[in-house]
Amino acid sequence: MAKSETEKEAEKGDAEDQNSLGVMYELGISAPQDYEKAFNCYKKAAEKADADAQNNLGLMYDLGLGVPQDYQKAHKWYMKAADQDHTKAQYNLGVIYDIGQGVTQNYEEAYKWYMKAADKDHTKAQFNLGVMHYYGRDVLQDYEKAFKWWKKAAEKGHTKAQFNLGVMHNIGLGVTQDYEEAHKWYTKAAEQGHRMAQQHLKALNNKQGELKKHD
Repeated sequence: MAKSETEKEAEKGDAEDQNSLGVMYELGISAPQDYEKAFNCYKKAAEKADADAQNNLGLMYDLGLGVPQDYQKAHKWYMKAADQDHTKAQYNLGVIYDIGQGVTQNYEEAYKWYMKAADKDHTKAQFNLGVMHYYGRDVLQDYEKAFKWWKKAAEKGHTKAQFNLGVMHNIGLGVTQDYEEAHKWYTKAAEQGHRMAQQHLKALNNKQGELKKHD
């Protein structure tokens, strides 16, 4: 829908169109970029319980776009959207609790919200669950579970997850040691510009070259 049509519907009070108009202003689509107008549009829609708008409003407060940065208000709006089963808001809540931004750091809450988003295939939430299992944050350290979540993220192109899988296959952590699999995942990450993956791939190639000399 063009901006003029969306604007007309938004003026009638349609929450979905108010949110869409906010996106246009935030990203500068069919209109000059204007964070304050985006914020106002999101707020109108969020107050009508539009989950997308509630999450977007949370982001505006989180990043300080069009409004003074306020992590507590970001948390408030993320929570409203997350309670409506909004996947991105659930992930955003996980991050807030994970790092203690605007709330007391709480790994149990972070894990809960990451899990809700990860179960709906949110890539970054899956990666962060892997991190929590790898380091044992509020859960028992479990390399197999870390591997499981990182693999889900890696298969969808998450660069760091691909590198981490390469490392785990390379040294046999949480999975049987397998240089071919390590090479595969290092290569995928390296092709996306991950420098450590490029370095590890080079080292693995050299190691495999040395092993072949002694076959």
